[in-house]
Amino acid sequence: MISRETRLLLITIVVSVGALWLLARLRFQDRPVTAAPVVPVLAQLRPQSSYDDLARSLSNLRPGVSAAIAAAEDGRPALRIGGEVGVGLADSGFDLVRVPAADVPSVMAWTPRIFDYPRYLVAADLVDGNLSLRPVFVGSLVPVESPVWQGSIWRLPPGLTLAPGTFVFTTEGMFAGVAVEHAGAPSIVPGALVLGAAERLANQIPHVPGQLGLTVQSTPLGLAIAWVDPAGPAANELSATDLIETVNGRAVASADDWRARVRNIASGDEVKLQVRSEGARREVAIVAAAVVEPPDDPSLGLRMRTVARAGVEVLGVEPRSRADRAGIRAGDLITVFGPARTPTAAEVTHAFDTLPPGERILVAMTRGDGHHVVVVEKNLK
Repeated sequence: MISRETRLLLITIVVSVGALWLLARLRFQDRPVTAAPVVPVLAQLRPQSSYDDLARSLSNLRPGVSAAIAAAEDGRPALRIGGEVGVGLADSGFDLVRVPAADVPSVMAWTPRIFDYPRYLVAADLVDGNLSLRPVFVGSLVPVESPVWQGSIWRLPPGLTLAPGTFVFTTEGMFAGVAVEHAGAPSIVPGALVLGAAERLANQIPHVPGQLGLTVQSTPLGLAIAWVDPAGPAANELSATDLIETVNGRAVASADDWRARVRNIASGDEVKLQVRSEGARREVAIVAAAVVEPPDDPSLGLRMRTVARAGVEVLGVEPRSRADRAGIRAGDLITVFGPARTPTAAEVTHAFDTLPPGERILVAMTRGDGHHVVVVEKNLK
């Protein structure tokens, strides 16, 4: 690598040689023309492209990353931590998943010495189950404390294309972490936190998941209870609009804080909440109940209105209904429902009602600027 001073000296020499060559051409115009000496010298000063080196690094990384990253049974990328066990990103946390059997690689977590420093990281994408490595330029990393991820995560500059759940490595092959979205910004949960979460999950005693029977919402006044299940464990203790200040002595200020505090509770666990209502504070102890999955709704579950010469606009979708299972969302415009083209709401209802149990029907719809086809299946009676 040429130093700055040496480069300036060489540039001065090149400019001088160029000036002498130009003066000689003006003074001795009858002499044969010779090639300008400046271009070859400048070519020597031009830095070589590093793309070849980057491509070579990715090629060298592939064997190690291929051993570390595998596709879970549900298609998610997972970091292998056991012969048939991996850890993958779940809602506001991690979970253990089954992966194809293979040897367990050695994975070392990476921590940057300098955060505010531009660098390339390597994203390990799975495309149709096949590993694809791509470089991602990161201008800086900003450490941010996150109760959801139980430690400090690294916020990335806006605009980076890293899908949540993508595992990230350094160009030297160390495990940087996994991409997530935190507070609306792309971020990386560091490798050390991921490996720590995987170890806790692997050593966790199996338990029946618990729930408190309430939903919460962040407000300018604090974390408010939005709904209490009248048949749930908190029915006689809490009410909507109560403000939750702490969970088992730990402060909560947002819905993310709440999910981080209660996501691992088991049925039978006692959870102590400090709540504020009408200016008074009190402590409430609630025993978590087992999570009971509600049964599937066999109905189509659509609230809709007819749009003349266009189809049917979806106004709402009932949870766990056939439409919800198919992926239809509020705001979608149904343009084809089975045999009905540009259907009315009545034609959609009739087509589903007359569908034999266990049969499926194709539905075409528009969502924003995109066009999609989904399959609605009618339950067996």
